[in-house]
Amino acid sequence: MASPERELAIEHLSLLHVAPPDLAQVAADSGFQAIGVRVFHPEPRMSPWPMLPGSAMLSETGRRCAELGLRVLTVESLSLTPQLRRADYEAVLEAGAHLRAEYVNVISDDPDQARARDTFAALAEAAAEYGLRPALEPIYHRAASSVEQAVNIAAGSGGAVQIDVLHLYRSGGTADTVRAIDPRLLSYLQVDDGPAAAPDSVEGRRQESRAGRLLPGEGELPIRSVVDAMPARAVLALEVTPPDPAEDPLAFARRARRALLDAVAD
Repeated sequence: MASPERELAIEHLSLLHVAPPDLAQVAADSGFQAIGVRVFHPEPRMSPWPMLPGSAMLSETGRRCAELGLRVLTVESLSLTPQLRRADYEAVLEAGAHLRAEYVNVISDDPDQARARDTFAALAEAAAEYGLRPALEPIYHRAASSVEQAVNIAAGSGGAVQIDVLHLYRSGGTADTVRAIDPRLLSYLQVDDGPAAAPDSVEGRRQESRAGRLLPGEGELPIRSVVDAMPARAVLALEVTPPDPAEDPLAFARRARRALLDAVAD
C-alpha cells in the first residue's frame, strides 16, 4: 500500500540547474531521504555539471551527502547502443561507487533486442563489481519503449527495470502491467504526472518527456494505482520538469514533496 513512510527521493532532472552538492542540501532541508544525481548523459549538453571521477564536485557531493545522512539512490545515465563497451561506462560506474549509489539509470537505443540483452548483461556484471545495479527505464520514444521490452532485456541479467509513471502510461501500460512483473526485477518508481491524452506526435512526446512532466496531482494520471502495484520496498523518486529559475529551489522542493505525499496518501 502507498504510505508517506516510503522512502522519498528527488531526481536531478527536477532541479537540474542546481549543482549536485547543493541538490543534496536542498533535498535534506525539504525532507527527502535520497537523491538521483546526473553524473553523465549521452548527450553532452544534458550534463551540466562535472561529476566524473577526479572532479572536485564529485568529491564534494559525496562529502555533503555523508554529512547530511542523505543517500544517493541512482546515478544517470547510460544508453545501450550497438557500440557500447565497458570502456565507455567505466567512469560512470566509478562515480556511482564513489557516491555509494544503489542504481545506475539506463535507457536502450538499440533496436536489436537480443544484442541489447547481451550488452545489458555485460553492464550488469560490471556494475556489480562497483556495488551498483543497472535499472533499465522504458521510454516511449526510445528503442525499448515498453515495459515488456525492458523486462525482456533485463530479465536474468542481475539488473532491474525502472518504472516511470508518465512513460508507463504513454507506452500503453497500466498498473496491471507493473503487477505482472516479478517484483525482484523492479527497482524504484519515478513519479510525475501529465494529461490523460498523450501528445499526437513522437516529437510532442519527446518534448513532454523533457519539459512537460507535471508535479503529482497537476495532471490526470492514476499515480496511486502504480504506486500500489510496486513492491513495498520501492523508493518513490520525484522526476518532474524543473521550475522557473526564479523560484527558490528549496521552496520548490518543499512544494514538490508535499504534492508527492498528497498523491500517494491513503
